[in-house]
Amino acid sequence: MLRVADKGQVVDGKIYQGATGVSNHIGHIVVDPEGPKAPYGNSGILEQYASTLGIARLAKEARLKPLRGQPADARTFEEMALKGNKKAKKVYEKAGKMLGIGLTSSIHLLNPSVIIFSGGVSRAGDLLFKPMHKELNTRCFKSHLKGLKFRLAKLGDNMGAVGAARLAWQRLPSSAKNK
Repeated sequence: MLRVADKGQVVDGKIYQGATGVSNHIGHIVVDPEGPKAPYGNSGILEQYASTLGIARLAKEARLKPLRGQPADARTFEEMALKGNKKAKKVYEKAGKMLGIGLTSSIHLLNPSVIIFSGGVSRAGDLLFKPMHKELNTRCFKSHLKGLKFRLAKLGDNMGAVGAARLAWQRLPSSAKNK
């Protein structure tokens, strides 16, 4: 299982942490080496495209303006795309394409059985996921896509908090868990 929204990979029923406990930053996979610089210095990372801030950045680049009184945020641009705004649709197509590019690397490396999406942008549904699937079908080995399931988190935006609690539980000594 791979969780898409900052971090989360479950291996053998446990949250995988990597050698030093800092793994699973899927948003930091480089999808465009010539892309915009992230605050911490790397350029063209997935987060710069397929996140709430990434959507707002793409919309600004496309000179997409919300209706008067509406915020210039991912939710507003999602609503505009759903109402047929061509620029807004293009923003989500770009975000979905970049998500597909980033997931291709993760799928080839990890071969997950399930990918679970959470976070605000995932609520855009097909606006994001259709271009993502198109990109995956173009880039991924068919053997890696066979049987792969894509799901939205049942816990919604609470998935991170539940994951953090699970990680804390995993780190407790066995004696403390049995009390």
